[in-house]
Amino acid sequence: MYNRQELFWGVAGFPRLARIEWERTMKELTLLTWLTQLGLSVAVPLGGFVWLGVWLRDAWGWGDWIFWVGLVLGLYCAADGLRISLKNLSRLAKPKKTEKPPVAFNDHD
Repeated sequence: MYNRQELFWGVAGFPRLARIEWERTMKELTLLTWLTQLGLSVAVPLGGFVWLGVWLRDAWGWGDWIFWVGLVLGLYCAADGLRISLKNLSRLAKPKKTEKPPVAFNDHD
């Protein structure tokens, strides 16, 4: 049916084993990108709202309460970013479902 060379080289001259390795590497890079997104979606809102609270307190002379408001808003936004990123990571980690194509009109029994 297939000779040894066709089984190894596969389609378009790419070695079949290299193609499998490439797909695995791309999946790992995608997960690493989402892990970076997870860190940024938690750290940036928290740090940004705390920094805004400190800046408003120092620049405009508002009380210490604005720092606490910024901290609470930052924690809320960080928790929401964490929830969304973890949902996307779990969706990416699941294997894709492959459904059978629908039956063609002329192939009915």
